[in-house]
Amino acid sequence: MDASFRKRRSKFELFSVLFASTFMPALFIAQGYFALTDPKVPYPLAASTFFWGFALALACAGVFSILDYYRHLVTIHNESVSVRGPFGTTNLSLKAVTQARWTPLSSVGLRSPTARLSIELSSYNESDRESMIRHLRSTIDPAVQVDWNLFIYKEQKRAARQARTKPGPEEILVHRSYWDRRLLYFGLPFVLAVCAFGVVTWRMTGDFTILEIAFIAGPVATLLGWFTLRLGVPLQGRVDRRISTVVRSSPSLQFSLRVTVVFAIIVALLVVFRQRITDPGLLFMSAAIVSLGSILFVLVRQENVDKRLDRHLADLAAKDRGELHGGLCELE
Repeated sequence: MDASFRKRRSKFELFSVLFASTFMPALFIAQGYFALTDPKVPYPLAASTFFWGFALALACAGVFSILDYYRHLVTIHNESVSVRGPFGTTNLSLKAVTQARWTPLSSVGLRSPTARLSIELSSYNESDRESMIRHLRSTIDPAVQVDWNLFIYKEQKRAARQARTKPGPEEILVHRSYWDRRLLYFGLPFVLAVCAFGVVTWRMTGDFTILEIAFIAGPVATLLGWFTLRLGVPLQGRVDRRISTVVRSSPSLQFSLRVTVVFAIIVALLVVFRQRITDPGLLFMSAAIVSLGSILFVLVRQENVDKRLDRHLADLAAKDRGELHGGLCELE
């Protein structure tokens, strides 16, 4: 093989990077200024340093992303590969690779005695992605390739799902406009809930900074979530399960929803009876920590169970293909 590959270029992605690297830092710079000049903020210098540092990090990340957007280039020439990034080029011999770690639906990391590099496979179009996977799999020693079975198992599932255009029972055909509508249906209530959370916390603790953060975090988190979900849908659309079906089939999500409802009830009771409670702020923070901790514990445990199941199914699929100990799998 002798070819060069560039990442998919999207004006929407470029606009999002420009937005994140200009408008968002400006917001945090203003927040840092207010924190420094507001006499009610307990540690103004520390608070302003945090906000300004975060703004600087966002701006630097934006500059890096823009440079990578225009400069990134992967060149494969027979048994060598080079990756040009924002600030330089890394060259590596595929025959000298001591470890090739395949990350499902994401990337492949290559390591040799003299160099390391990572290729974000998810950033390329389908034909380039498939060409790189085939060449790397066939050229690199199978003995040093880690998690190939799991990678190709999930890659084939992804390809099969994207090839489907007709939804089945409890499924829908999702286009990017689907998440545009959900931004209004679910995003607006979420923003209102976060702002209400900030108001309640401010009334209980007297810390106005928490209220300011809530009024920034709500819209930012909503826009980031919308952008991520929208970008994850191919232009031709994708068949997905209905949200109600996903919730019914996921005990961890059901548990998270129940805990969220219980926490909301506790907050409502604290607001109603705050005059009779000695320290409502402490009770509120305790309930928030317990609720969030229990949700994270259940979600992480479910994720570990899903990973073990995926690995088991991937090994079974590799055994059926007769390539459990190596070999080249056809990408279909």
